[in-house]
Order: sequence, then C-alpha cells, then structure tokens
Amino acid sequence: MATFSAARLSGPVQLSTTDSQVITSVPSGEVRVVKQLLFTNVTSSPVTVDANLVPSGGSVTASNKIISALAVGANSNVIFAVDLPMAVGETLTAKASAVTSVNLVISGIVIS
Repeated sequence: MATFSAARLSGPVQLSTTDSQVITSVPSGEVRVVKQLLFTNVTSSPVTVDANLVPSGGSVTASNKIISALAVGANSNVIFAVDLPMAVGETLTAKASAVTSVNLVISGIVIS
C-alpha cells in the first residue's frame, strides 16, 4: 500500500544563473507531487526565474520549461502553486537572472 507524506522536497537553495542546476529529483521507488515553489528575492533589485521539468535522461530545453521569466520583485516573495507530478528519474531545474539573488523552497507530497 502506498504511503503519502507531506514534505519539503528541496531548499532553501540559492539559485545560480545556470540552466542545469538540479533543485530536486525523484529517486527509485517514489513519485513526488510538487505543490508549491517559494521564490525569495534577497536583493534590492528585481529578478526573473526560470524552471524546467526535465525527463529522465534528458536535458534542459525549451520544450520542458514550466516557468519562464517569472518576475520576483526586490526584497519580496512569489509563491507559485502547482499540482505537478514527478516520476522516477525526472528532475526540476531552476535558475535566476542574477546570481545569489533568489532562494527557492519546494514543498509537496512524497508517495512511496
């Protein structure tokens, strides 16, 4: 019988400006459902963030982008609410338009 557990899936993680920064991935034996991404801009300048849901064995491309240029105002937060199932081997990557400017926390459900 499957077990459902609310969990912090990642973070806080400081985003880089690199597309390939893996924020969370799904290990064998689990399914994860991302429920919320909390982006916190810790600087006095506005920034944007991008995120991709990358299939197992895949890479970051325009076809797997799930957030594109989401604006996060100076010294503020953006809560991005979703119901995003992730299968074994999938990864969620994210980046910010400026280095050391945005922290990310992801919460959701782990099914094992």
